[in-house]
Formats: sequence, structure tokens, C-alpha cells
Amino acid sequence: MKRSKTLLAALLPLLFAASCAERQDTIDGGIDQVGAWFSVNNDVADLSLGEDYFFVASNEGRGFRVFNRDEEGSPQPVGSYTSDDSLYAPGDNSFISSFLLADSLLMLKLQTNLLVFNVADPFQPRFLRPIFASGVNQEDGYHDAASGYTYMVYCDRSDGIVVRKFSDLDTEEHPDQAGRWFYDGSNPPAGYRFSFNSFSNDGNDLVLRDDLLFLANGRYGLTVLRFNGDPVLADLSVIAQLGLPGDALRLSLEEDLLVVAMGGNGFAVIDVADPSRPYLRSVESPGGTSLDVEVVDEHAFLANSSKGLLVYNLSDPRHPRLSYQRESRYARRLRVDGDRVYVADRDDGLLILDNPLR
Repeated sequence: MKRSKTLLAALLPLLFAASCAERQDTIDGGIDQVGAWFSVNNDVADLSLGEDYFFVASNEGRGFRVFNRDEEGSPQPVGSYTSDDSLYAPGDNSFISSFLLADSLLMLKLQTNLLVFNVADPFQPRFLRPIFASGVNQEDGYHDAASGYTYMVYCDRSDGIVVRKFSDLDTEEHPDQAGRWFYDGSNPPAGYRFSFNSFSNDGNDLVLRDDLLFLANGRYGLTVLRFNGDPVLADLSVIAQLGLPGDALRLSLEEDLLVVAMGGNGFAVIDVADPSRPYLRSVESPGGTSLDVEVVDEHAFLANSSKGLLVYNLSDPRHPRLSYQRESRYARRLRVDGDRVYVADRDDGLLILDNPLR
């Protein structure tokens, strides 16, 4: 009996240490700042990264500003565009977001319009056209090098999943002039726009992988759709639906791990190894509001409002662990690219941070 008590006494510190290590109340470290642009007041809404430049969507400016990526230590705008007020409806300036496609077309998403700009020359951005939409949300896109077309895929609250096809080239020599409708401001000819709305739609964000489309579907949770045949025909079918304990706002996918930001309800980690049977691994509530997410190297980077930038280790998807944090006043969008993390903060402006994983 005495030996048992002695053994137990010896084991208790080890068990306690293991428990603390598993819980890990402390994080691995902070995140260093490389540069910032603070000359704003509730201005920075979203950002899009190009090869040599990045584009910051502006609420108060109702447009965007262009920055040179080589000058990230002291970023200053090298170009800008302010849209005509007639393109905006009441409330459109409450939160503008953006998406860069094929490094030459910039989309600004508003409440009732998707504005299209040609930014092939970032010093002279050119407005092309508005596209009326009742609720355009995050786009994705892919390039068909064989045929020379780019496809933009987005979710609209009325039209469902929309696919728009257009030419990559802004030249008179391009063999398919009809494909240039985005550039000359005309309406697309037949065969250049398709939509699919045979599903419960509250879509906020989407990501494409091969013939699959993963949709952060608001109050309906995660919806997984499959393209049947040629993607441009927008012939889709719903293959899975997973309810979540909160509205699905944004999502990000790395291999078979998908993370959904759910606003005030935190974020969900989902296994999609079998996309027809997505499996909820865990739900984490870090406080604040989880507004955006990117999964990189088995880590979830979260723009988490008043909590700033949070980085969670997902090596055990059942138990996400907070590894890094960089506080800011109201982080709402982010992009991770190589050694850098770009954060659009409503109050602190544009933040350029070191990627703590590199």
C-alpha cells in the first residue's frame, strides 16, 4: 500500500504536466509587424493580392487604392479609383469587399452591384461595368489555358451559383471577340453566363476544388455541390449539407481540412475527405467575431474583430490550439501569402505582418 501511494505521488506531477501541456494556456508567440497604412478612418474594408501589387477596397472612398508590394515596409498608395455615386445604393458603403481575378480584373462587391475594373495597368485602373446582383458574395475563379478563357464563379442570393465566362485577353487580335464583353462593357452573348439555384441559398463564400464547390451557406451551414460535366454550363447537384452551430460566413480549404468562420459563434473545423459526408471535427469559440479565415500549413488564420489576428494549430483538428495572436482593434479580412499576412482592419487600417510559420 505504501509503495502504491509513493508511486501515485510520483505520477501526479507528470499527469498534471501532461494535462497542462494538452490544454496549453499560453501561446507560442506574437506576430511582428512589417508595415502599416493608418491614413484612414473606417476606410479599409478588404484587400486583394496581385503578383506585383495589392488592392485595398475602400469604404469611404467608394473604390480602391493600389499599393506596390515591393514597398511593404512603408506602404503608400501608387494609384486609386473612386467610383461614381450613381453605382451605389443606400448602404453600399457599409462594407465593400473585393476579389482579384487573373491578375487583371478587380471586382468590388457591394450590396446590389458587382463592379468590374480592368487593373492590368495598376497605375491607370479602368472601370468596365456594373453587374446588378441582389447579394453578390465571395467569388472564386479558374483558368482554362487550352481555350484561353477565365471563369468567374460566385454566389448570389437570388440567382444562386453563377458562372461567367470571358476571355483573358484585352486585344483586338483575340479570335473570340464575343469573349471580350467584360472589357467593352457590353452584355454577355448567349453561352457566357449560367446560373444554378435549385438549392436552399444563403451563400456567403465559396471555394472550388476540381469539380467540387464548397459553399459557406449562411444559416444552412456548409453545402457541397458537384459540377456535372463542363463547369461553364453550371449544371450542378448538391451532394452534401452539414448544419453548423452558427451562420457560415467564410471558409477556407486545405487538402481535406475545411474551416468555416461563423461570426460570433467562432469557427468550425470539418473533415471533407469524403465530400459527400463532411464530418464536423470541432467548434472553437475564441471570443470576438470570426469574420474571415485562411487555412495554411495546418493552421487557421482568423480575422477575429476585436481579438485581432488569431492563428490556430490544426494538427489535431479535434482540439484546435491557439498558437499566435496579434491584437488589433477590428480585424475583418485577411490574406496569407508566403512570408506575409495582410490584414484589413476597420479601425487600424492596413496591417502587413510577418507570417509566424515562416
